[in-house]
Order: sequence, then structure tokens, then C-alpha cells
Amino acid sequence: PNGAIVERAILDRQQASGEVVLNLKAPNYQTARNIVSAVNKVFGPDVAKAQNWGQLTLSAPRDPNDLNTFMSMLQDINVELGSSRPKVVFNSRTGTVVMNDAVRVKRAAVSHGNLTITITETEGASQP
Repeated sequence: PNGAIVERAILDRQQASGEVVLNLKAPNYQTARNIVSAVNKVFGPDVAKAQNWGQLTLSAPRDPNDLNTFMSMLQDINVELGSSRPKVVFNSRTGTVVMNDAVRVKRAAVSHGNLTITITETEGASQP
């Protein structure tokens, strides 16, 4: 946060090892499988391998120009994300509730003090 001083260059392990390691921000078996399939479809079989649900290893060229081309092509591959788990976060201090799009709310009633919330289902579409 306060900045840093670079005292020496960092060894570029990608170039030395010939591998690129991708760490998924949101680990998911379906997403890892989809990435491996998409990369292998573009670059050929056995280029991408899943180490686990959050880490993938790609065989990359060692030549810097080829590596740059490889990474630019890799960046443009479209991958379908796997389904996410429903997640709800409650902040008891502020009373805020945050949920992701995988949460499905069914008929329910909640009351706390003089506050009552009722969730019902009605058929039909709402127009903006």
C-alpha cells in the first residue's frame, strides 16, 4: 500500500520453465474443466492440464516472442464459467444483506421487532 523499492529484477519463471500457471480467482471444477477444454481446442491436446479445481498448468513456448503471442491468444479465449454456489452475507452491524445471483428465494416470511418481510410468488412479468 505504501509503495516499494525494486532492488533487483525478478526471475521470469514462465520463460525458464516453459509453463504458465493459472490460479482461478473463484475455484470451481466446472470452470477448470471448461478452461482446459477451451485451451486444448485452440492450441492442441495436452497443452492445458488441471492440477486441481483452482490451478491449471499450461505448456508455453520458451521464446519471448512466441510466449507473448501465446499469452495474447490465451487472453482472447472465451470460457463459460461453472455454476457458482449460492452465497448470502449478513452484516449484523449495518443490517445489510448481500447475495449472489445463484441464490433463489422462495415463499417466506421474516419478522424482527416491528419489521415484517413477506416474499410471495406471482406469475407475470414486470415491465420497467
